[in-house]
Amino acid sequence: MPKLFNLDRLWNEIREESLHNIDQSLSTGKAQDSACVEEYLKNYTKRKYVIPTANCTDALTIILRRYPPGSEILVPCYSFIATATSILLAGLKPVFVDIDENYHLDLNKVEVNECTVGMILVSLFGNPADYYKYEEFCIAHNIHLIEDAAQSFGSGYKKLSGAAGTVSAYSFSPSKPCPVLGSGGAILTDDEDLAYYYRKGRLHGKSKNSDLTYHLGMNSMMGTAEAQQLMVSFKYKNQWEQRRAQIATYYDDNVRAELPPRQGIHNWHKYVIQSDAELPFAKHYKNLIVDEPIFNDKGDYPNARKLQKRCYTLPTCPHMTDTEVEQVVNYANI
Repeated sequence: MPKLFNLDRLWNEIREESLHNIDQSLSTGKAQDSACVEEYLKNYTKRKYVIPTANCTDALTIILRRYPPGSEILVPCYSFIATATSILLAGLKPVFVDIDENYHLDLNKVEVNECTVGMILVSLFGNPADYYKYEEFCIAHNIHLIEDAAQSFGSGYKKLSGAAGTVSAYSFSPSKPCPVLGSGGAILTDDEDLAYYYRKGRLHGKSKNSDLTYHLGMNSMMGTAEAQQLMVSFKYKNQWEQRRAQIATYYDDNVRAELPPRQGIHNWHKYVIQSDAELPFAKHYKNLIVDEPIFNDKGDYPNARKLQKRCYTLPTCPHMTDTEVEQVVNYANI
């Protein structure tokens, strides 16, 4: 069975340029210099402020620490667990919501109260949400829209993923659409005051102009080596997206399976099919977040449970060969 991610092939493609850039940058003695990533993402998303972090979980946690302890955050019950554990790490309360047929938080299932301060929107698998719809809902209820864009870099529907809501969080971990072999994340916002808070939040609560600590922070700086490697990945971004789209089109034409609804520009981070048969592919995710012992939520989430049992992920790694893509189709059509 072809692998979901061929990190050895990824490294072989970006190795020479990455090592050259890392050497050039680290020879200056700057171990934590991610200004190049910040500038790239500002130009790419048109966000006013970008704060690179060590990873996306830290990015979400820093974002959420802005709210009073005990505040409630609406969050989909079906996502990677870090979407919800970041809420706990920030000292807040997750309020789980069922998902719709697009794997997005179902607004028809939302209940907002005086403790609700925000909603986390996840474009799961890289399938973009209707961002304006969620923004309008949050504005109407006077809460913040927080975009967990960990899987949706390069996706878009009416606007680009990473540019939605009050603030967005990106991931650049090895499994993501634009990866580094290591770890990396970023916070993106148009709010100057929030950006100032987030910058302090990733450096023990301190600002560049003061040694005083005014609030709880963490050590979550993107390293120079990761930043330089990421800049090479940005260079190959369009090429990788085109290859994933090519693989997805081949699956569309040849795989006999039920497909979820789609909209906008999909980055094909994951190509998900639905089947009642037992197939030899990975499931994302085997457990709903609410079933994890750390949450153990007994709520009713019928759509998420139905989809979770039927979902399988077909590899769309841009470094797959055509032969491997054909092998996947053969396995899928058993």
